[in-house]
Amino acid sequence: MPVRHIGALILAVLLPFALDNTTEDEKTLADAGLKSDGNSLIQFLARRSEDKFDPIQIKALIAKLGDDNFDTREQTSATLNAIGIAALPDLKTASKSTDVEISRRAKDCIQKIEEGSRKFVVAASIRLLGTKKPEGALQALISYSQFSELDQTTEDLIYAITATGSENGTPSKIILDAIRSDKPLVKTLCAEALANINPDLFKKEALPLLNSDEPRVRYKIALAFAKLGDKRSIEPLVSSIGSVSQWESSLLDHLLRKLLPSNPPPVGLPQPELQKEWAKRTTDTSKILEAQLAFNAKNIGKTLVILLDAGKLIMLDSSNNILWKIDNLQFPLDAQILPDEKVLVAEHQGNKVTERNKKGEILWEKKIDGPLAVQKLEDGSIFIASKSNVVFVDQKGKEISEFTPPNNEPIMKANIASNGDLCLVLNTPQGNAKFVRFDKNKKPVATYDIDVRTSGGKVDILPNGNSLITEVYGNRVIEFNNEGKEVWQFECEQPVAAVRLPNGNTLITSMTQMKALEIDLKGREIWSYKSNTRVTRAFRQ
Repeated sequence: MPVRHIGALILAVLLPFALDNTTEDEKTLADAGLKSDGNSLIQFLARRSEDKFDPIQIKALIAKLGDDNFDTREQTSATLNAIGIAALPDLKTASKSTDVEISRRAKDCIQKIEEGSRKFVVAASIRLLGTKKPEGALQALISYSQFSELDQTTEDLIYAITATGSENGTPSKIILDAIRSDKPLVKTLCAEALANINPDLFKKEALPLLNSDEPRVRYKIALAFAKLGDKRSIEPLVSSIGSVSQWESSLLDHLLRKLLPSNPPPVGLPQPELQKEWAKRTTDTSKILEAQLAFNAKNIGKTLVILLDAGKLIMLDSSNNILWKIDNLQFPLDAQILPDEKVLVAEHQGNKVTERNKKGEILWEKKIDGPLAVQKLEDGSIFIASKSNVVFVDQKGKEISEFTPPNNEPIMKANIASNGDLCLVLNTPQGNAKFVRFDKNKKPVATYDIDVRTSGGKVDILPNGNSLITEVYGNRVIEFNNEGKEVWQFECEQPVAAVRLPNGNTLITSMTQMKALEIDLKGREIWSYKSNTRVTRAFRQ
């Protein structure tokens, strides 16, 4: 099949992502008092991408935030808000000023500017340009791309440039020229769009960028090569570990541990040392399968989040953009990410476990009274825990086996360890909680008291056999060994659930903060997602 036809097929798969949002995006702009015709969209982006403010002018304005005259301070705040994202870097520096008034006003400006961009107005405008494709859209999108990371619109821009910058799999000359420009973000985003339009041409045009002197260009282009299963990406990805942010470094570490699970470096290494260790382990890439590389690179940083009270699951990309969501779930207490963008959900108040695709369509269903936790095992069977017992069912929903805890103690949380052991958090007759680990013969092999007062979800069992327990009212996440001894803890405001990631980081959801957060081994927060409703579970792809 000719390359141009392959490119056209790729576009046919990618572009419905934007098309499905048209009505919602037009409403977003209307609510903000903006028009959604092609010319208005182009003008809106042009106004936001005007780069007529030099750094000296912005710094002089910020100094006036602390002026003795109130009217001057007010006018300066308004001017900085009007400048918008071009002022953000200096405002973020000013927000840490020892001058209380400058710091307060800088933070207020940051909030107003970021609200204007992150309430989906800019993203909606970009998607609509990709859908409507008015004349001049491609150039407007490329001009705006230098601000994409500030506005967190990178993925939307790639899709829109892909949509407006090709004809039957043939890329526009404007895209090819942009890839050769001297603006890092511009050439990176256009190269990523070219990878969608014509993968073979992308590899030819972007190959020199794998050795770019600009760390972010090298990292982004290498990741695009990886998504195509090209193992030439491995060396530049490893070399990027020491130069990207801690969050991006942790994602690369996570990716490499999935690709080479048999001999990973120790967890918790500083970035320079981690880079050296992975460099030693990736001199030979023969054991890395191209399909495996492409799959894991495409899913890097994806996080599934449960919004319990909203009855919703959302899949986030590495920039916290919502890739897809499933609504109208009946009190989803637990979920599991499955292959092919499917999920398994324990719908507690719906008295059922469902397997759904990303559109929310039910592909499989098992009626069960008040499911608390669910887990699809390697043999294809499905483990379901409810308050009274646990059951194992086959893919047709037929019960294979059942287990009721001794003395009918109510189940609060449950999981199956990698060795097949059944791990339960039980409510004792005295009203307390205990962790019990049963071997394959259902004999207790570990028992210890814990302070757990909420039910639902899995208890995370680590590769070393330890358990990760959240104390909602003790405001702690604790790792216990099999003797019930605390070996690690992290203080957190009302943690609901916690999962240890392969790279040693811990993914936590906080009830009162209504957020999910990721911390490293030293307890430093390196990622978070905040909502306006309770965030109760988070799982990394």
